[in-house]
Amino acid sequence: MLIKRHASSDRHAWKRSPALLSDYCAQLNRFVKLHSRDMAQLREHVVSGEHHAAHAIAHNIRGIAGVIGARRMASLATELAHYLRSGADQNGVILLADACEAEFASLAKVAQTRPPSSNSELSS
Repeated sequence: MLIKRHASSDRHAWKRSPALLSDYCAQLNRFVKLHSRDMAQLREHVVSGEHHAAHAIAHNIRGIAGVIGARRMASLATELAHYLRSGADQNGVILLADACEAEFASLAKVAQTRPPSSNSELSS
């Protein structure tokens, strides 16, 4: 039980530590910088009929978003991957890609709320 309480308190440690919060914002910013253009590429694949390539992008976004705790993005990307896997109509896929793009914009704003700490690696 002691271990469980300790793990639970560590899960939210970044909320109490300006340095950890700053590092998290830097990580979020890096995710946005590296992947915010992925939805445009996904749309191109969908229009070209390259559903496997589009699915790979959605799957990648879902995984990374899940790891960094971007739950809404992970949920949208999961739904997008499901749509692509099930052969859903192109309009539904495009609407979900638009929602992902809007979520990237929201994440970018959140990431800018605190500057990266000096010990964070934020390479372009």
